Amino acid sequence: MEGGIRIPFLTNATTPLDGSELIIVEQGGVTKKSTISASQQIALDAASAAQTTANTAVANAATAQSTANTGVSNAATAQSTANTAVANAATAQSTANGKLSTVAVDGTTITGNGTVGNPLVAVGDIEYKGYLTISGGGVTFTSIKNDVGAIVWSVISNGVLNGVLTNAFPVTKFFGMVGNLNGGGVPYINVVRRLNDNTVGIDIFKFDGTQTSTPFGTFAIHLIINN
Repeated sequence: MEGGIRIPFLTNATTPLDGSELIIVEQGGVTKKSTISASQQIALDAASAAQTTANTAVANAATAQSTANTGVSNAATAQSTANTAVANAATAQSTANGKLSTVAVDGTTITGNGTVGNPLVAVGDIEYKGYLTISGGGVTFTSIKNDVGAIVWSVISNGVLNGVLTNAFPVTKFFGMVGNLNGGGVPYINVVRRLNDNTVGIDIFKFDGTQTSTPFGTFAIHLIINN
């Protein structure tokens, strides 16, 4: 039967008693036939159905694998898109920081430290405004506004105060005002002046023009420096 072709064939009986016939045609033209039982035919049918089911399962598995591969590919694309968005955000932040480092507002240049949200300081007129209090031989400052920095105040001699801060008072760019002082019921006249780039002085004159003492009390001060 080697090389033969098997063809299923039912007998003429309505319900085969002994099973179905198989006609085997040999390549040499010799014909032989044999029979299989009904149980064998059922087993063959079951095997055929199982193979069909297996083929379907394999096809479904291939489809599922393809879907999974597509999902992985889509996930990789989404991750790449997210990475690009993060990089773009970093670039935009850097650009924004650079823009904030120098901004023109109403003709006045404003500079900052390049970090979003940090205060910006005007490059132009900066101010030192508040109150000086002389007490117990020392001088303290109560700030209303201070763009200049921590000026260190001290009593130099009778009626003379000095405020020191390195390079805070450039020549031709200093303007200052101070209020007068009532010390123990005695009126005093105060005058502020720039001494050098590092020092500003305040002279306190008694109403008669003398500087014989340094009175206790509080007076206003307002310095403007064109930076």
